[in-house]
Amino acid sequence: MQEISRLRQELDHLHQEMVTLFQKRLEIAEAIWRLKNKDQIPLQDPQREAEILSQIVARARNSDEQDILRNWMYSTLELTKEHVKKRLE
Repeated sequence: MQEISRLRQELDHLHQEMVTLFQKRLEIAEAIWRLKNKDQIPLQDPQREAEILSQIVARARNSDEQDILRNWMYSTLELTKEHVKKRLE
């Protein structure tokens, strides 16, 4: 039981780090969108999103991780766009 508790604490720590990193990602994405909006550049860039997904999937250790990482990053991109659009309205 102590091992489970220790591992859960590790996960809790990772969750906190993930939240901090995601918040930073939202801030940077919002700054990029503000610049794009100012310079009248299309806000969405499907080619860039495809590059990001490819980079993330390339880090997978096996085929199962490829699907998980692709879905995770796709969701991250969608949530980021949704958040930024609301903030810029």
